[in-house]
Amino acid sequence: MREFRDQVGKITEEHFDRFSRKAQEAIGQQLNALFELLRNAEYCGLINILPPRRDSYEGRGASTLSYVKDSLATSENVKIFCISGKEFLWEHGEFYHAFWERAHSPSEYRVKILLADPEGYPAKVRGKKEFPQRPNYIKTDTETSWNALEALKLRITDALGRVPSTWSVEIRFYNFIPQAWFVITDEEMFLEPYHMADTNTLLQRFPQNFNDVGICCGGRVPIFVVKKDTPLYVAMENYFDWLWDHNDKNIFIKEFEDHLNVRDTIPPPPPAANP
Repeated sequence: MREFRDQVGKITEEHFDRFSRKAQEAIGQQLNALFELLRNAEYCGLINILPPRRDSYEGRGASTLSYVKDSLATSENVKIFCISGKEFLWEHGEFYHAFWERAHSPSEYRVKILLADPEGYPAKVRGKKEFPQRPNYIKTDTETSWNALEALKLRITDALGRVPSTWSVEIRFYNFIPQAWFVITDEEMFLEPYHMADTNTLLQRFPQNFNDVGICCGGRVPIFVVKKDTPLYVAMENYFDWLWDHNDKNIFIKEFEDHLNVRDTIPPPPPAANP
């Protein structure tokens, strides 16, 4: 019996040592992969990866919105590239109050926003993909954002007597399929890749993440946060400025208006047809 007990103990110890070595190897591999990820993130200036804005799982989307709000609220210069701008300019939009509250601050606040051209073909394509029953809804939303900005200026004037010279929000309109939703602030940039994925597919495949009934496909992928003075931050800022100025005579010419163009104002409606 004693010999049997010793043999069992020896076998158990061998199995434990083998299991322990495998466990240590597995843990080591995981740590090496994690350290490699952190090294690459640091090298590229990536300081965070935020959950999707519309993610409802354990309040993760709300945390993302709060993170972006804080950056908007503490910056003096902001550049925004989006579709309709409703999250920024509509009174119940997630980031609207940052614009309102900064009008009451003595510090500078300069915001530039590029929105989809309401008359552009890309806006119609995305509208038809997201909401086939109402394919022109992006046109309506973008025009509403334009009017909402004017209403915000009137609201500030009513409250303060005038729009402060230190505060400005400007809008221009791009006419092409966008690559990303992004927000550039003084210290960081938030980059959300754009896509044309079917919204219903995402809602059905990830019901714990997205339990809303929204039609927008945007806001359903992670947001990458990079710090200033890094290649990605500088590249996207330079890209934004190039679009905003749209003074590249080799590209922004009449022949390309249907494919790549930027406007300073909403284009006027076409003339009515003669009866």
